[in-house]
Amino acid sequence: MNFNYNNFPLDLNNSNLVLNWINTLCTGNVDNIVSLYASNAVLLGTLAESIAEGKPEIRKYFEMFTKSQPCGKITTIIEQDFGAIKVFDGTYDFNLTDPDTGSKSSVSARYTFVFQYVAGTWLIATHHSSKNP
Repeated sequence: MNFNYNNFPLDLNNSNLVLNWINTLCTGNVDNIVSLYASNAVLLGTLAESIAEGKPEIRKYFEMFTKSQPCGKITTIIEQDFGAIKVFDGTYDFNLTDPDTGSKSSVSARYTFVFQYVAGTWLIATHHSSKNP
């Protein structure tokens, strides 16, 4: 199902919203990562043991996650466009580095992003990521 409403500008075309998120994650800059989320956003992080609600909790998660120098690539993406809301589902692969040992690993995960158009910009309202079984 793909609904398309052209009333809401998408300065980063279509799936580039998710690509922008992954590119920002790869920088390791927690401030920039957290700035992509709405103030009341919800995050179910790939390696999280609990749900993060709001920017302070989301910041805590990314302070932990970025210690592993995550960087990755999108492997699949499906977009649903509801005007001021865009939903992206798919899969991505992360390369991680253990901060203690320096050993490298890879994590394949699936995701759902819900972006909402707020005050002239697209922000993440909900982000769920979990390791592939």
